[in-house]
Amino acid sequence: MKYEKLFTPGKIGKLEVRNRIVMEPHQTGLTGLGKEGGVVTEEYLAYYCRRSEGGVGLIITELACVDSITGLQSKKTIRADADYSIAEFQKLADAIHPGGAKCFVQINHPGSEANNDLVARANFVSAGKIISKRTGLMTRPLTVKEIHEIADKYGQAAYRIQQGGLDGVAIHGAHHYLIHQFLSPDLNKRTDEYGGTLENRARFLKEVLSAIRKYCGPDFPIMLRLSAEEYTGKYGQHMDETLAVCRMCQDWGVDLLDISASGSRSHGSQSVEPPSFDPGWRKHLAKAAKQVVNIPVCTVTVIREPAFAEQLLEDGITDFVGSARAHLADPDWANKARDCRDGDITRCISCMRCYEAIHDAGAVRCSVNPRAGYETTPEALRRTGARRKVAVIGGGPAGMEAAWVLGARDFDVTLYEKQPYLGGQVYLGSRSTSKHKNAWLIETLERRMLANGVRVNKAYTPDIEELKAEHYYAIIDASGAVPLIPKFIEGADKSKLICTPPEILRGEKDFNGKTIVVIGSGFTGLETAELLSERSKGNAVCVVEMAKYIAPDGNGSLRNDIVDVLDRNQVMFLLNRKCKKIDDKGVYLENTNTGEEFFLPCDVVVMSIGVRSANPFSGALEQNFDRVIRIGDEHEPARIREAVRSGYEAGVQLD
Repeated sequence: MKYEKLFTPGKIGKLEVRNRIVMEPHQTGLTGLGKEGGVVTEEYLAYYCRRSEGGVGLIITELACVDSITGLQSKKTIRADADYSIAEFQKLADAIHPGGAKCFVQINHPGSEANNDLVARANFVSAGKIISKRTGLMTRPLTVKEIHEIADKYGQAAYRIQQGGLDGVAIHGAHHYLIHQFLSPDLNKRTDEYGGTLENRARFLKEVLSAIRKYCGPDFPIMLRLSAEEYTGKYGQHMDETLAVCRMCQDWGVDLLDISASGSRSHGSQSVEPPSFDPGWRKHLAKAAKQVVNIPVCTVTVIREPAFAEQLLEDGITDFVGSARAHLADPDWANKARDCRDGDITRCISCMRCYEAIHDAGAVRCSVNPRAGYETTPEALRRTGARRKVAVIGGGPAGMEAAWVLGARDFDVTLYEKQPYLGGQVYLGSRSTSKHKNAWLIETLERRMLANGVRVNKAYTPDIEELKAEHYYAIIDASGAVPLIPKFIEGADKSKLICTPPEILRGEKDFNGKTIVVIGSGFTGLETAELLSERSKGNAVCVVEMAKYIAPDGNGSLRNDIVDVLDRNQVMFLLNRKCKKIDDKGVYLENTNTGEEFFLPCDVVVMSIGVRSANPFSGALEQNFDRVIRIGDEHEPARIREAVRSGYEAGVQLD
């Protein structure tokens, strides 16, 4: 077998797991796949069933609440503090076990991360007085009696999970939830037996473990997730203390340590890494833990490829390899690795769209897997194309997705792309160092097109007469978008200084030693600023934004990630500045707070304030063909997930 260690059975206590692949917990039910009251749905069960069938060894579900009075995060969170949840856990066991995976349920109390719309102000509690990063409200310190009661509720919650027929329990002791709030010297300022020394700060965790053993007995597997390094500054919890906690927990009955990092209070998002983080960046944390304990260790460290996972096991870094997003992106990740089909794996590009969907879509979603969250609908692609000819105009992610799906359905597909490369806006984004993983999606879609017989014509756009001559049954218009040059900025359409992000990202225009102003701090503008501000170029780059925040509509983790790079590159930011006019000498700005006007001289102005549909055929497609489907940015400018999803739907639904 190619990946011998990856597919060697593993032991967690007395439990045997079929391989070393762990699907780590991530939000699913409380973001659309569950119902209020923590009742599981068919969609919720199908999501986990699909991953079990996909070959993972161990599935850890998203968090279940141990105390809904003081620690509820969502109306849809499974409430492990109620006996009716036993039946819900049984449904989960019945869905997951036939596929061959074992399943642990993660239990948690969020402390200061509780939802204040669901938890009364008097019940907003933590280790001490902590200002919530989510709401800005301050918690009250738990009394000693309340600490004992919550620890006991962990034990009761674990017992309900055991009664539901599941295989173990995973305690969330990381990411600045309640247990971590006790462990952290930065957050725990208590002066009683639960504060001060590390032994005191770990006392609550010890009581939680003792309660679980009391209710569940000595053989029920316990997994514990810890943030090995807090990454919040010099006063936070550091690795030396965490290693001491690891040794304590081994003595206290933990069967598997899951080594993570950081949490909600860290600026760098090291707990859920944005795209600039490389695979294995925190493997040293797991290696250190493994060196001080005799129980198995699992870790998450941007594991995207089986070969890298195998190497971590081979090198003795860890005993189990964990990922959530890898299996969200490709539920068959494990089976493909086992069958040596590495090249067919759809790799997560770390775009963070799954986390944005928590707030935007209210459901689990994935940019590169359009079926994530839709597992109850039939997956088989109907081979009803009968070799009817289809043209796909545009080789961005929407067009490529539609093309391979139609090819798989036995349509005769030709894709036309006007550029000499595939990927559209995704390709341009991959030119930025911080988003180089975008190229993985292009590679996957191109491979699938070729495997399904799609003919690809690059650097070519057919005209209407050519399309008519081919007698196409349907046209999929995925022509994409072009940069918007606004009319409301005086001189924007005349200034010799103006250029657009695609011209720079494609390498058509390159600047060295210039003063450059980027208008707009959306991610395209920031990615362009990153490329322009590489120190080898010697440019002075300034980003102008009308709002009071950088990338005001963007994901916070992505924003922090790229802004850190831009800060290192000495990029300047002018916020609350509206661009009023551009001439051949520079830009004229207005302070949106004070109304004051300023002139900023420069050599180049990069206009990055949005895009519009390209519409290269100006309605002629509909005039000449019976079936025209517009997808991706040609239908409506959007993000990668929406583009891929629209391509998938077009490919599936064409009759």
